[in-house]
Amino acid sequence: MKASRLHEAFNKLAPLQPGQPLDPDIRNLHALPSTINNSENDFLLTPFTTIEYEEAINTLKTRSAPGPDLISNKIIKKFPAENNHVLSGFQYGFRRGLSCTDNIVSLITDIRQANLQRKLTGIVFLDLIGAFDNVIPEALLILLSKHGLPHKIIAFIKAITTRCNLIGYAAGITLQRRRTHRGLPQGSILTPILFNLYVSLIHTCLSNTTKILMYADDIAIYCSHQNLEYIETQLNLALDRLHRFLLNLGLSISPTKSAFTIFSTLKPRNLRILLRKSHFSLNISNENIPLSWSPRYLGIYLDPELNWKAHTNQLRNRIRESTS
Repeated sequence: MKASRLHEAFNKLAPLQPGQPLDPDIRNLHALPSTINNSENDFLLTPFTTIEYEEAINTLKTRSAPGPDLISNKIIKKFPAENNHVLSGFQYGFRRGLSCTDNIVSLITDIRQANLQRKLTGIVFLDLIGAFDNVIPEALLILLSKHGLPHKIIAFIKAITTRCNLIGYAAGITLQRRRTHRGLPQGSILTPILFNLYVSLIHTCLSNTTKILMYADDIAIYCSHQNLEYIETQLNLALDRLHRFLLNLGLSISPTKSAFTIFSTLKPRNLRILLRKSHFSLNISNENIPLSWSPRYLGIYLDPELNWKAHTNQLRNRIRESTS
């Protein structure tokens, strides 16, 4: 039974007869804005000296593996994504000073500021289906050219992302060998930053009325306003635009695994009555997104009053289960 499940999961990731690797709408990516600033990419094009090479080797930690791509963190920090500020401020994770905690603090701060102005805040926490496994390499290369990466760097990334070989194991026994035309390599130090670059232009499909926060493939979009109907309209519009944008990247949102919630200064009972009377509803492709009064975002359970009771209760239950 366990082996059959592994076979089924492996077939989804790398089917025997893979479909077209390119989405018909991939040409739309060429119309996206460019962030090229070649003047700041000169260090990637300048040949390194023997002294620089020896210094780079000497600074490597001999007991730490740089990953399948053999690129160290020191090199990653000099990549144009960070050096040229290509990545947006709403993209957290795998970046200096933009940790998981910083993401949550930004969200809570915006909610509290809206509360001070007597505004409601509607938030949708989106779940992407197999985000890293469904990246289209050809689309990634188009987007990297938008960011002005040198052709040699793009050629290197193309070599490690296209036509990847996969091997399925169960209890140390090889199940199957397949070749996939999509997805980012697992265990590579480049994978997180490549995914961030892959979705770095996601904000271009949203209006100024809606904010977005990301931590890798965890996405939160939200809108604050005095009027609940206005929030509903803006969030549904944003969801529709996000859905279409992500389809061009080969990515899709799972409505049933996503969730939305409302924050306000109202008491929870009054807030529930208000939502019921207004028939508040959010959907993606005519499929409703469920309401959650204690959604989990980046490992933290949130509640309408932001008193952390939901999170502490979850922690208490987990401790009881582990000690019983």
